[in-house]
Amino acid sequence: MTSLVNIVIYGQITVKGAAVNRYAKFSPLEPLDQATLECIYEYTVKDPRLQKVEIYYDILQVGKRVSKYAAYPDYRIDSVIYRMDITKITIGQATAISNQYEGWKASKYTIVKDHRTKTLSYYDRVFTDRYVYPDTIDIGWKLSGETKTVCGYTCRKATATFRGRTWTAWYATDIPVNDGPWKYGGLPGLILQIEDATGDQHFTAISIRTPTENISMQKRSEPFKTTRKRFNKQLNDYRSDPGKIMSGSPLAGKTVDGKEIPVPKRQLFHNPIELE
Repeated sequence: MTSLVNIVIYGQITVKGAAVNRYAKFSPLEPLDQATLECIYEYTVKDPRLQKVEIYYDILQVGKRVSKYAAYPDYRIDSVIYRMDITKITIGQATAISNQYEGWKASKYTIVKDHRTKTLSYYDRVFTDRYVYPDTIDIGWKLSGETKTVCGYTCRKATATFRGRTWTAWYATDIPVNDGPWKYGGLPGLILQIEDATGDQHFTAISIRTPTENISMQKRSEPFKTTRKRFNKQLNDYRSDPGKIMSGSPLAGKTVDGKEIPVPKRQLFHNPIELE
C-alpha cells in the first residue's frame, strides 16, 4: 500500500483542490506463489493498562511454497487498485477506494512464511520506518483429544507455551495445512482459533474460502534489516512514549517561529503478542 492508503485505514481522509487529480504512486506487485486457500481471522487484543479492546481483521493466503498473513482491509483495497492501471489512478480515486474501509483497524505487519525452509520474514513499522527480520518458529505443541467446532469445522485442541504466553489452539485436520494466524503453525491441520491463557490475545477464523487473488508483495524500497528482539524493543519504546521518536523528525509540530512543539508523554494502545 502507499502511505496514503495506510493512513486512511484508520479514518477518512479528504483531498481537495488540484491534488485530487494528481496521479497517485503505487509500487508494482511481485508474485510470490499461487494461493490455494484463504482464511480470514478476527484478532481481538486487550490492553489492560488502558482498559481498552481493539479488533482487527487479517487474512492468511496459503500457497504450496509460501503463505502470507497481513491486514484484510489492505488486501481488499489492493484487490481493487491493482485491477486498474496503476499509472493512471488519481489521488482522488485512491482516496475514494480507501475511504470505503473507514474505521477498519488494519494490522501494520506482514508475515511471509517459507514452507520449504521453515522460516519466516516479519515486516512491520515503527512510526514511519519499515523493518524486516527473519524468524524461525519451533512450538512444542501438546496434542489433546478434546474437540470443538470452529467456523463449521471440527477442531482438535493443542496447547503450548511460546515466548512468554501459554496458548490454546484449535486446528482442523480436515484442512491439511500446516499453518495458522500470525506466526503460528506446526500442527496437523489449519489453526482456526488460538487464545492465550490471559484472554488478552484471541484469533478466530470467520471465513475459509477459495482464493480470488494470488500471493504477492509490493516491490518497495528495502526496509531496515533488524532482529526480532531489537524490533520488539523499539516498538515497545515507541508505543510507551511516541513523542520521543517524533522529536526532531520532519513530522514534529512547530510554532510559527519554527520552534518544535513538545509532544506530551502518553502511552499508545499496546499489548505485544510476544513477551519474551
